[in-house]
This record gives sequence, C-alpha cells and structure tokens, in this order.
Amino acid sequence: MRVVKLEDIELISSTISKSTYSEYDSGATYSEGDMVCVSFEEDGTTERTPYEIYKSEANENQGNYPPDSQTKWSSQGATNRWKMFDGFVNTQTESSSSFTVVIDTSRCNALGLFNIVAKTVTLSTSAGAEVIKTEIVDLDDSPVFDYYDYFFAPFYYKDTLYWEIPYRANSQTTIIFEPYLGEAKCGICTVGCAQKIGAVRYGVQPGIIDYSKKDTDDLGRTYLSQGLYAKNIDLTFSMLNSYIDLAYRVLADVRGTPAIFNANEEGTNFDSLLVYGFYENFDIIIPGPTISRCSLEIKGLT
Repeated sequence: MRVVKLEDIELISSTISKSTYSEYDSGATYSEGDMVCVSFEEDGTTERTPYEIYKSEANENQGNYPPDSQTKWSSQGATNRWKMFDGFVNTQTESSSSFTVVIDTSRCNALGLFNIVAKTVTLSTSAGAEVIKTEIVDLDDSPVFDYYDYFFAPFYYKDTLYWEIPYRANSQTTIIFEPYLGEAKCGICTVGCAQKIGAVRYGVQPGIIDYSKKDTDDLGRTYLSQGLYAKNIDLTFSMLNSYIDLAYRVLADVRGTPAIFNANEEGTNFDSLLVYGFYENFDIIIPGPTISRCSLEIKGLT
C-alpha cells in the first residue's frame, strides 16, 4: 500500500497552445459573451496557475478582474493546456496529434496519470544533462482469449498510469502522449512523494461511485442519464507494529486533500486499485505484539 502526498505542479513547457483567447486587459471594455484568458494575478506580473477562461456576463465591462468579479465574469474552467493540472479528473487536455509536457519533479518519487486516452506514453526523467530513467509504456490492455478476440474484438487501453521517479534534488520529467485513433488526452497529471505503509490484504473491494441520474415516473418508467463516476476502494492492509506510527502520520498528513492511493502490490498493475482521491475513515487494529491491521475507505475524485 502506497500513499503519495502530492506537490504543486510546476509546468516547464507544453506543446499545447496557451489559449485560443486573448489575455485579459484591465484597460479594455468587454461586452456580454466576450471570452478572455487569465494567466496572471491582478498585478499583471505574477503568474497564476492554472490558466483559466472567463466569460463576460455584462456589457461595458471594464476594470473588473475576472477571478474577483463573479457578478461580471463566469469561469469556464482551465485552458486546454492546463486542464490536466486543474485538479479534476474528467476535464482533459486534448490533442488530435501527439503532445509533450515537461514538469518539475524535484524531490518527488512518483508520478500519476489519470483518465488517459493514448496508445503509448513515453516518460523520461533527467537531472541536468543526465537522463536517469526513461520508458515507453504501451497502454494496450486488450484481453485475448481466442482467435476471434485477436482479429475482431475491440481494443481496450489502460487509462491510468503510475510511474516511479528516481529521487533527485533537481529533476524534470518529459511526458509524450501518442494518440490512439486521432485522440490524445490526459485528465490529471500529478507528482509527489510516495510512502509505503503496509501490504494490502486479500479481500480488497474496488468499485465506483456512480453520479448518473435515474428518474422513475408515476407509471414506473425509468429514465437514465449517464453521468460521471469516481473510483471507490475499501481495503485492509497489514503492517509491522513498528510501522503503526508511520502509517498514522502519513494518513493524517493527507487528510482532506487529494492524494494518490496505490493498492497494487508486487506483480499487480490494476487500474481499479490506483485512485486519485481522498480517504474518509481509517482505523488501526492492534491484535497482537507483531502485526497490526489498518482498514481504509478511499473515495475517488471526478
């Protein structure tokens, strides 16, 4: 069981364009429906992340800094470049061709990618001029049971990726997304420090939280509207009693904040056991002098 405490993303470069909209200008006058990009604080010099798009909700709209003027402007979310860093799994940075991002991974040892659409992902971590780790990850996860599946069954690709980064005081990681059927997308890119706190026991229960709407009228007819979903895991892991305080501190440290929870153990690589989310409850049980157990309820974010 690994828990990753996340660090703020520092985007070094991206081949995705900054925005299709012009930068907000405090001296300009905007009409209702006008769209602007906001990438700086109100002082005009301090960079603001993620970059966001705002829509004017008034005519003769001048001198109203969008993030601080909710009656004059409405947020339309992060720009395409920044959607993969905005904290939401289901808002994706998209491209019809391959795209590359470079992020600072100094003092981090884990990277997580969620809600990916790609054929392959190439990752390369460097410290200065030295490349210290590189890998091309093929996301094809299509099961093949017989000749029919090999020739005719649809392809299935993994949408989640966990990558261990060699720890360095100063490093950066380059990520290249190669498209599948003309689409390359990433919902969330996260980095941080992973800490192993125990070994997951058999009986782990992965599932989903379904946000689809289900309405039944007076005649008993049910209407379904498919919505978003989030991962959900209930599990128990074991640890030596000497690790009790470590597990307690690690989990207390990520309370109420997004983190990566990796319930895969040696020899497994299940997407369903890798969650970007938070935990609701944890309880440590000390049944004897050597080994203890911890139960954990993990809720994914959308």
